[in-house]
Order: sequence, then structure tokens, then C-alpha cells
Amino acid sequence: LETHVFQHGFAYRYGGDEYIVILPNLSKTLAIGFLQDLRLAISVLEFPGVEESMTVSIGFCSIDSNCPLTDREIEKMANKAKSFAKAAGKNRLATYRDTQIHEKSLCVVD
Repeated sequence: LETHVFQHGFAYRYGGDEYIVILPNLSKTLAIGFLQDLRLAISVLEFPGVEESMTVSIGFCSIDSNCPLTDREIEKMANKAKSFAKAAGKNRLATYRDTQIHEKSLCVVD
């Protein structure tokens, strides 16, 4: 994770197996491509003695500098997107279609 994010943003461990990645200088389109590349890179990792492949479900929330949401609200929206990605079959990236961040605009990115 650190290698992939290096020079693009910041990665922080959020809990047991959850992380927050902040990509301050990437547009929404570039960030989605960047996160899809990360998801694919993780899926091809191999570990000795382990037959299953690793998956990652990503919840992505794009905001601009004048966003009225608090840090906690943004975190909550990203978490909802992650749950949406998991519910869609895991190993997915989910985000919000509209510039207005609300649950009805959640979608899985292919």
C-alpha cells in the first residue's frame, strides 16, 4: 500500500484490516484509476501456502476544497461506499455518481 501510494498521497491504518488513503492532488477520474490499479495489484499477490487470492473492497469519496462536510462525515460517506462495494460482491470499488454525496448516488465502478 505504501509503495503504491508513495508520492501520490497518504495511507493510514484505520483499524485491523482497514485503511484510509488520501489523494489530495488527483482528480476524481485519476483517483478512481489509481485505486482500481491498487485493487488489481492486490488481487495478484501470492503468498506461500495460501491458495486464495486477496481481495479489497474500496469505498471512494471525492470532495473539493469548499466541501461543507466535516472529516467525520466524509469518513462516514467513504465507509458507506465501502460497504456498498462489499455488498456488490467484494473486490470492487464503489463511489458516488453525483457531485452531491448521498447514498442514492452510490455505484460500483467497473
